[in-house]
Amino acid sequence: MDFYVGDGLSAPLIMVVFGKLFQHCPEEINSVFGYRTRRSMASQEAWNFAHHACGKLWFRWGLVLLPVTVGLMLLVWGRDTGTVGLFGAWWMVVQLAVL
Repeated sequence: MDFYVGDGLSAPLIMVVFGKLFQHCPEEINSVFGYRTRRSMASQEAWNFAHHACGKLWFRWGLVLLPVTVGLMLLVWGRDTGTVGLFGAWWMVVQLAVL
């Protein structure tokens, strides 16, 4: 079988990992790593707040999406590749919308 439950876990895992990283933001505003928007880079206070708020949100939603993803993907376990692929693609769109 070409399907693995882990295939759908990438978005929630990214959210958990980067959520934790963003809660401890880079000390200096930079244009390489971080939650980079015009508003978050306007001041150090905004930079710190944006990272902490985004980090908490991503971390929590990632933890919610992990078991939901495993449960939903187990519902299509053993089905034909087309069904699994279509369901997996649909669920990935939902995950990316949350992300």
